[in-house]
Amino acid sequence: MVVKKRPRDVTILAVLVVLVGILDLILGALVFTVSALVAWMLTGVLGTIVGAMGGLVGAILALLGILSFAIAYGLLGGMRWAWTLSLIFWAIDVILGLLALPNGILRIVVGGILLLYLTRPHIRAFFEKAAP
Repeated sequence: MVVKKRPRDVTILAVLVVLVGILDLILGALVFTVSALVAWMLTGVLGTIVGAMGGLVGAILALLGILSFAIAYGLLGGMRWAWTLSLIFWAIDVILGLLALPNGILRIVVGGILLLYLTRPHIRAFFEKAAP
């Protein structure tokens, strides 16, 4: 078995993904809780809609948070699927930033830098996406 030396930057990227996952879990719980409180205060159809939408958004954020932990684990282990998922998620983040202009500028910059970083030859080689 060949042991690959993990680039230090991959460790930093994995930590960043874990932090994003933690934020997603916190935001998911917050959205879920606030929407439940608002739904409780409202009655009828409007309360039901607010509760359902908040519950859905909260659940999606929590799922993304859990998925972030799995991706971070895969990044640390040099797993090919983690590289692919990271590339997809950061590309989606850049697209979301473009849709949210001018507020999405930070998303575009950070996502763009991480996309460029993931496509660097030594990083691709670590994830066995190209010859070293």
